Amino acid sequence: MSRLPGPARAALAPLAGVLLALAHPRPGWGLLLVPGAALFLALAVTARPRRAFGEGWLAGAVFFGLLLRWFGFVLLVYTPLPGETVLAAVFLSGALEGIGTGVLAWTLARLARRSSPALALACAPFLWIALEWSREVFPFPFPWGSAGVALAAVPGAIPVVRLVGGAGLGFLGIAWAALLAAPLAGLLPSRRLVVGLAAATSLVGSASVLVPGPSGPEVTVAVVQGSVPEERGALARLATYEDLTREASGRGASLVAWPESAVPWRIDRAPGFRARIEALARELGVDLVLGSVTAAPGDGRHNSAVLVRADTGLAGIAPKRRLVPFGEYLPLRPLLGDIPAIAAEAGDFVPGGEQVLLPSRVGPLGPLVCYELVFPGISLGLARAGAGLLVNLTNDTWFGDSSGPLQHAAHARLRAAETGRPLLRAANSGVSLLVDGRGRVLGRLGTGERGVLVARVRTGSGPPVGGLVSRVLEFACATLAAVALLFAAIPGRGSRWRADVAPLPGNDKDGNEDA
Repeated sequence: MSRLPGPARAALAPLAGVLLALAHPRPGWGLLLVPGAALFLALAVTARPRRAFGEGWLAGAVFFGLLLRWFGFVLLVYTPLPGETVLAAVFLSGALEGIGTGVLAWTLARLARRSSPALALACAPFLWIALEWSREVFPFPFPWGSAGVALAAVPGAIPVVRLVGGAGLGFLGIAWAALLAAPLAGLLPSRRLVVGLAAATSLVGSASVLVPGPSGPEVTVAVVQGSVPEERGALARLATYEDLTREASGRGASLVAWPESAVPWRIDRAPGFRARIEALARELGVDLVLGSVTAAPGDGRHNSAVLVRADTGLAGIAPKRRLVPFGEYLPLRPLLGDIPAIAAEAGDFVPGGEQVLLPSRVGPLGPLVCYELVFPGISLGLARAGAGLLVNLTNDTWFGDSSGPLQHAAHARLRAAETGRPLLRAANSGVSLLVDGRGRVLGRLGTGERGVLVARVRTGSGPPVGGLVSRVLEFACATLAAVALLFAAIPGRGSRWRADVAPLPGNDKDGNEDA
């Protein structure tokens, strides 16, 4: 691959991005992540660093541009931006996310030249997971498109998540990609290495049976999805959810989850609405979890999950802690000002502070409002604090019938399996899910469907094994990545292996390049 002419290499970089995108919904062909990542890695370790950055950026820009195509739908429908501007915005989002993949490819290329391509490929899984972790932290947290989420759709993958978490599943996938990349980069992996990785993968899968399952009491829970068009009005939406809740109660549910923004009234400032919800819970003998805007300090607003118990009424409010950039707040508002196409849609919500568990009659609930589902650290923190069930309330109608709702919902199985807690996911118009503490989907309502999901689940207790292992692995990967970046950034000549790499445009005749 190192001796491919420039145009051929330039064509392979976007191909890697396409394969990575196809691994995620839709279509969600998870196994394509491995050859896509293998192609990316092979390009990185056979290029000079500057070229590796460019090819890595291009692959990442294509990947995220395709992955986030639902972003274009949101802009077209909910802003006055013209089509060409929307297309540019989607391209820009991919281009910005591609900077991280460019840095990853540059680091691998520098490691290959300063040591060997074999060492670079050995470091690749650590660097890849570290990059995914960084997207959870800064600059504007957006941990979308991780390897573990894509691979979770592969049959037999979820038990692995119970032991090593989403990061561990992604690590194994990238390890196989690195092994596949070796022959593409002109290396011949030893049979011992192949057998060793296969044995390690099998061992992790087998050892997952040792992870204890949920051991709390069994409870009957329900999720309701109304799929009520906005034009039908607030009273019609409320009536629909009341009817669905009665159906859930009739099927034995003692806890019912409504979606975020199911109805527009604020439960803290609309006494009539609060009284009606409390009366419904009391009449049916069910606890209700629903979304509502609530007061924040000063004149601010929280986007919150609210618990209404059958016995005591309003019993808890859990403000959302991770807000959606450009959706619930406008980053860098002093610089952007009141740009109508963006600021008009930014909600200017205030993030919540400390985590809050909701004290339902079936046990403590861990609330995840919308976007918080994609942050594994939030679910892990709730489980460690004592939550026996996780409840995700979301409004994905913004996405329409794009790939957005499917990509968002794909995180649910990982969060349940990582923490060993059942997860109730209520979405206004889909995708709603009931997932047990082993990550098995017990019920599903697709986009546009109306209905009720009811299941009997065992609440979780004890340490969330997969989530804890995943966090430790991410810390180890981040530490190694910092060391690798430092080593790669130190100026110096590379190893002898550089002589085997064909000169590429932009390098001097001796192949010396420190950047």
